[in-house]
Amino acid sequence: RAIELYTRSDTVPPREDADRFWEKIKSRAQREPLQYILGNTEFMSLPFEVPRGVFIPRPDTELLVETAEQLLRGQPGAVTRVLDLCCGSGVIAVSLAKRNPRVVVTALDNNDLAVQTARKNAELNGVAERVDCRPGRAAEYLGSAVPGGETTPGAGYTAVVCNPPYIETGAMSQLPPEVREHEPRGALDGGPDGLDFYREVVPLLPRCLAGGGFVAFEIGDEQAAAVAALLERAGLVGISVAKDYGGRDRVITGGKPGGE
Repeated sequence: RAIELYTRSDTVPPREDADRFWEKIKSRAQREPLQYILGNTEFMSLPFEVPRGVFIPRPDTELLVETAEQLLRGQPGAVTRVLDLCCGSGVIAVSLAKRNPRVVVTALDNNDLAVQTARKNAELNGVAERVDCRPGRAAEYLGSAVPGGETTPGAGYTAVVCNPPYIETGAMSQLPPEVREHEPRGALDGGPDGLDFYREVVPLLPRCLAGGGFVAFEIGDEQAAAVAALLERAGLVGISVAKDYGGRDRVITGGKPGGE
């Protein structure tokens, strides 16, 4: 704690504590992300575990949560069912459930460690009973029966939210060492133009959305037009793009017409 640097400045730490500290310094000097070194981070003012091998959440993704949260407020019913694709450490699912007691989330990821971490984070933040973390690929989940015998077309999710891999393959080598050498490539690489995930998943979304429901995706800052075209082709309406605090396109939303 920073205050202890002042109040206990004359204290000599135990040798084992000093050794652990210097090991962490060495790891950071080798460009390992601080979140992995500490094993945790903060998102939406909530604590989250982030072990090595799980995608590190970014502040930009808070805009996705805020956008989805605002749209969820206008949804009717005592329970609001949300599907979080590519859930990673669970920051989106957990934050939505924590901030809205009506929200019940199914969180999906094809990284088993991410699923285990999301479960831990749901417990850590007291929403485990409303966040169901499952392993699996997004397209397979949307296009077939899901665990428990429930079929996707009848699931009737109010919202589908997702921060997918959207970095162009050719740009991966230009990322900082903290990212390209340490974070899981599958959570970052979106194919030659960064749009592979959107092309695979967007056509399947209307099957799982309830009438009047919506989708909310994080996007790269030059992908809005292409993703909007995919959403429109899938029959979604009211396409809207929100900019991050840097003025870059960051979140895109679209709705399924009501009554369908």
